[in-house]
Amino acid sequence: MKQIKEEREKNTVGLIKDNRYILIPNVSFGCFMFNDDINRYLYRKHIITRIDSYDGAFDDYYFEEDGCHIWTDDTNHKAISSIRIDNICFLNGKNIIGTSYALFKNTYGIADYEDMVYLPKVGRHKYKVFDYLSLGLQLWTWRNMITEVIASKEDD
Repeated sequence: MKQIKEEREKNTVGLIKDNRYILIPNVSFGCFMFNDDINRYLYRKHIITRIDSYDGAFDDYYFEEDGCHIWTDDTNHKAISSIRIDNICFLNGKNIIGTSYALFKNTYGIADYEDMVYLPKVGRHKYKVFDYLSLGLQLWTWRNMITEVIASKEDD
């Protein structure tokens, strides 16, 4: 048990030093800066998908090696508007993906908004979503565990 814990801590330290998975609220995730032109990052391996939603159309750039989806919209010259992270996301030195929402709430306080979202096309289709406007974060939880983070700049 002690060996597993030490190995997990060693891996965490390595990932934090990598900087690829560090979220700085309202600023960046890894090397991706909010409001930057996505074209600055297209040298990195990625897949582009066009998504039409009730809010309008946007492009989803999936950067597998960086563990994130970058969303842009056509109204702002392909500027990065949101970043969706569902694997590794370090905030103040802790990976918040896979941790309990209660622990997050103890550190950052009560969310500005919360809602229940149903996604019938996804296996686990009932999510509780928490918005932290000043941090530009939306936390998606399932069974009180954070499963993904959508980050954007507060004023967006």
